[in-house]
Amino acid sequence: TCVRLGRFLVEESCGWRGPTSRYGVTLLIVIVSGVLVIQKYTNIDGNVVPAWQALWPLFGATNQLLAALALVTVAVFLRSRGIPSAFALIPAVIMVAMPVSAFIIMAFDDHLDWFQRGASAVQVVLGSFIILMAARFLFGPRKAPSEV
Repeated sequence: TCVRLGRFLVEESCGWRGPTSRYGVTLLIVIVSGVLVIQKYTNIDGNVVPAWQALWPLFGATNQLLAALALVTVAVFLRSRGIPSAFALIPAVIMVAMPVSAFIIMAFDDHLDWFQRGASAVQVVLGSFIILMAARFLFGPRKAPSEV
């Protein structure tokens, strides 16, 4: 799933299309992931550990943020069709608030190193972007379904 999401992200960001890009980008994502798995990393205590251990504290909150994005997408879609969306919007608000709060805490945690804190700060920006874009659509002027 991660390779597929990575592939979609790279293809959409770079505008690559076709079977060559599909296989090439997949191979690129697998190679980069493999390199990250075998890399060593010196943590804040000076211990050499696998690089994945530096990313592990961010993994759970990142997954929650991805779930929040899915719920926000459902709420926006329903709203664009004129269908009540509160049943998706209420959990979406909670699912955005929790990981963004965790990332804010991790961004200022002295027990984490610069990489982990920086990655947390980037996630705060991404979570804020989700919040702003969804709020703009959900609470802005309503458009007719044909205008969306």
